[in-house]
Amino acid sequence: MSKKCKDRGLTFQCAKQHVETYNGTKDSLMQAHEEAMDCYDCEAFLQLGIDAFDWLVRSDLVIRQAIYSEQYEHDPEIEEAIRKLAKAWLNPYDYAMQWVNRQKERGYSVSNLKRFEECHHEVRAIVDAFECDSVMPDALAPLMEEALQEHKNGQTAEFF
Repeated sequence: MSKKCKDRGLTFQCAKQHVETYNGTKDSLMQAHEEAMDCYDCEAFLQLGIDAFDWLVRSDLVIRQAIYSEQYEHDPEIEEAIRKLAKAWLNPYDYAMQWVNRQKERGYSVSNLKRFEECHHEVRAIVDAFECDSVMPDALAPLMEEALQEHKNGQTAEFF
């Protein structure tokens, strides 16, 4: 075999290795890209939950402010609707946490997980309070009335 043929064989081997590396890199990059996008989508899903929580709380606050300022009468149907929304907010939680756990297994951190878990904790407490059939203890009832009266008199800054 002449030296010229050996060189061509070596260059072909180099070309083959480079093309295989290039092609393999594409596959691994696509896998990493798909995983990163899945993490991004997971964060977006959690953000939807956070935003829904914020709107639920905002809605409840606006309704309560209107009732306390006597611009609106208490409506048990609206209160029940808020309760149902709070319960419904909890439904996707297990799915979301399974998705989060997949991201953690891949070595990703989910940037808004802490806030999402805070929202879950608050909604869980709200739902648990709704489902509790006990009435307010006698010792707290006068304090609640006093707080409501102070609010009506403009003595609180919470809603300003």
